[in-house]
Amino acid sequence: MNKLLGLKPDFKDRWTLDGARFLSDLTDDDLQDHLQSRLDEGLTQNTVNVEVRFLKRAWDLCRKRYKSNDDLTFVLPKGFVKCRSLSISEEERVIAHCCAKQAEFEDAAAWSKAHDLFIYLIDTGVRLNEAIKVEWASIELSEGYIDNYNFKTKKEAFVPISNRLRAVLLNRQHQPQPFMQMDRAVKNLRKAITECCPSSPRILATQGKATIHSCRDTYATRMLNDGMRLEEVSHLLGHSTVVQTQKYAKFSKKDMADKARAVLNQGREG
Repeated sequence: MNKLLGLKPDFKDRWTLDGARFLSDLTDDDLQDHLQSRLDEGLTQNTVNVEVRFLKRAWDLCRKRYKSNDDLTFVLPKGFVKCRSLSISEEERVIAHCCAKQAEFEDAAAWSKAHDLFIYLIDTGVRLNEAIKVEWASIELSEGYIDNYNFKTKKEAFVPISNRLRAVLLNRQHQPQPFMQMDRAVKNLRKAITECCPSSPRILATQGKATIHSCRDTYATRMLNDGMRLEEVSHLLGHSTVVQTQKYAKFSKKDMADKARAVLNQGREG
């Protein structure tokens, strides 16, 4: 918010709204001019949305006690849907990076935790806070599933346990919880993903950069690519409605590519 409020010298003369004006004096034209000036600076639409939401929150608070222009319309520019999935090679690089760091005596334990956490996240598609809060009571190793609780939607979903995740969990059974004291491990995993999964300008513009949340994006995209129905993936992710899952559908292009390849090869064989 430093830029929005003009709190740093670097932002002098770049704030388009007069700080001395009252909110009651603002018009839709003022907001539209401000929005356009931010876009002209080269800021992404998602970044501009942060400012617009901040202004709207300030306006909402002020109009509860003071006179304001009730006709103001806060228009959010349409940004892109962030869905940065990892390729198989990127996944392998992250795992190899964590394993290599474990060989270093200093911070070896945290890198081991980072490795196990990465396997858990990318093989279950759960959110970070769901993973680090999971309890053994929610994990059925004999049945091969995790009863995952989605803290955001307040829904439960049975998530299958892959063979490699099973090995990870068996190795951590001596602990009261699967993941404990994870602050350093989470930082290490963020570093590993950033270093091993660079994004080209095109990927940054359309999908965003690779983050820990990319594990969830990867899980959802792979499930759809391998033929699972949207409703099934929605259940696994713990979404409240299938609408939340639809953002992954446009990134699951493998099936279309396979069909097109079959048509091309059949034509040539004929």
